[in-house]
This record gives sequence, C-alpha cells and structure tokens, in this order.
Amino acid sequence: MTHQRKDKGKGKAKETASEPRQVALSIVYSPSTGRILMVTSRAHPHLWILPKGGVEEGETGGEAAVREAWEEAGSPPTLPPPSEAERLSLLALPSKKRPATWHVYILEVEEAVVHAIEDWPESHERKRAWFTPSETLSRIKQWYTDPSALDVDEKRPVEVEDGLGADGHEDVEREGEGEGPTPTTAGYDLQLSEIGQNVSAGAADGELAEEREQDSRIKDKGKSQKDTRKKKENKGRAMEMAISFFADLKRLELDKR
Repeated sequence: MTHQRKDKGKGKAKETASEPRQVALSIVYSPSTGRILMVTSRAHPHLWILPKGGVEEGETGGEAAVREAWEEAGSPPTLPPPSEAERLSLLALPSKKRPATWHVYILEVEEAVVHAIEDWPESHERKRAWFTPSETLSRIKQWYTDPSALDVDEKRPVEVEDGLGADGHEDVEREGEGEGPTPTTAGYDLQLSEIGQNVSAGAADGELAEEREQDSRIKDKGKSQKDTRKKKENKGRAMEMAISFFADLKRLELDKR
C-alpha cells in the first residue's frame, strides 16, 4: 500500500479493468466536538466503517465523497465538494484482480446538522454514530480483524465486482467457504481390495477423478478466503492511514493501542 498526500489529479472513474478503480473515502468531521461520523457495515451490522464508494463517471473525487457520505451516513448532500487540491491523500491498494486508488477527503459538518437529517438513502440499512479519532481507529481495526466477520454464511451477499457490491458500494465482502478436510483415495483403495471384481477399474478411475476435482475446489476456496482476508486487511489499514493523516493535519492526539 502506498500513499500520496494532497496530490492533484482527476477523480473521474476509470472504465478499463486494467486501470485502478477510483474510490472516494469520506472523513465526516464535526469541528465543535472533534468527532468523526461512522456507519455500520451492511454485511456485518455490529462492525463500523467509514463512508466510501466508487467514483462515478463524470464525478470528481470530491463530489463522490459528498455523495457517498450522504447515501451511507446521511450527511448533507448539499455540502460543497472539496477540490482535488483539498484532497487529504491518495491511497493505492493492490489487488490481483483489480487495484484501487482511494481519494480521501475531509467533510466538515456539525453533528446537530447531521442529526436533523432523519431519512437518507441507506437509513434503513445502516446505523450511524460519532466517535473520537482514537475510537474510530479502534472500530476500523475491529472491522478487519473480527473473526465473526470472516465466518462462512452463504446467506450474506457476495461481491459482484472486485470490492464492489451489487448496488455499487464497497462494504460487502466476498465470503470464503473455508478449508475443509482434504479428500484422500485411501477409502476407495480399501473398498476395491475388498470387493474385487464387483467394481470395475473404470468406475474407480471416475471416483478418483471426482475426488481430485473436489480436492482442487477445496484448495481454491481456501486460497480465495485467504485472499479475501488480505484484501479486507488492506482496506482496513488504508482507513487507519487516512485517520492518521487526518489527525496529523488537525494536530489531534491518537491512542493507537
């Protein structure tokens, strides 16, 4: 993961799969209280994240940050979008499928103004709450390390594109199916030796091929889960880095325990 602070550039969405996906990350900050607005993950409602999502075609990064904060957290959609020169940082997240570039912006708005907004696009899917910067760091770490968030649950939604949910948001993670016991051929060998000619060699070959195919699928699923965990950790560390940059800019003390 690399970063570039306050670099100028266009935040327009990239349409080519080989190019990094452009993502806006919003740090919604209340100057009077010094707290940051977080939202719950839709995939794991007991965990908290920062508002973020893909930069749409024709949008600047700042416009996407305002839109994502409105859709996910209910901050005012009329906030003036920060310019590229006001961008806090760029964070590059590697990926085997498609890398991403996160554009990090600070949106300043008082808690009372946000509290007055009772209905927003994802108000029935997420909770929102304000936390100190140190509390924010703690909840981000919990999001990418909580074991329950990595449990297998086929009822949870899976990602449609690399890091992109069906409606364009990013907090929905692909769920790995975990590693199971590795199939062996010992049982079939024993069975063949006992029943002899009752099982043809061709049938045994078919069963062995099926087992090998199953073994390969299980290994692939285990690798997929490992990749998912690494990808989630990268996202979590990117959010931590963004909060650290923010704290440096605002000269805030952070408890990084």
